[in-house]
Amino acid sequence: MHIVEMLKSGQAGLDEFSHWRGANPYARLNFLGMAEILKSGPEGVKQWNAWRAVNQYEHIDFSGRNFSGIDLRGVDFHAAQLLCVNFSETNLCQANLFSALLIKTNLWRANLCLANLNLANLHKAILTGAYLGGANLNRADLRGAILDESDLIEANLAFTLGLKHADWERACKQTMKTIHFAD
Repeated sequence: MHIVEMLKSGQAGLDEFSHWRGANPYARLNFLGMAEILKSGPEGVKQWNAWRAVNQYEHIDFSGRNFSGIDLRGVDFHAAQLLCVNFSETNLCQANLFSALLIKTNLWRANLCLANLNLANLHKAILTGAYLGGANLNRADLRGAILDESDLIEANLAFTLGLKHADWERACKQTMKTIHFAD
């Protein structure tokens, strides 16, 4: 059975995958089919998260994929490799992006409210117009990120790299009232 069919078939499929993975620990997975499942929106996210919960140590690589405009609310992409992914206008509210690699990722006008970006690497990411209200960016790397018109109201920016040298000229005015930079 193909991994996508396993994922779609519920708990029995998850069990079958776990058994297969135990017998093939070094096999590389092709996530192309899973990307298509995620593009189906909330139901796809539900299937993905169920699989991810059982396979939390699996190396995930969606680099270069296009998830533009999709509702991925609550998706679990912890520790995923998401290099150069297009998440423009994507709903990633409450997404788990803990320790994810989001280098050069397009997050233009993405909704990242309450997202967990703790330890995420957003080096040179495009966050123009992104909404990060209440997001956890603790220890995230924003060096070289484009933050024009982004909204970081009530975001946790503790120990975040790259904020002091970011271009804040066109950042949301409300955001600027709440950010304090350490010396």
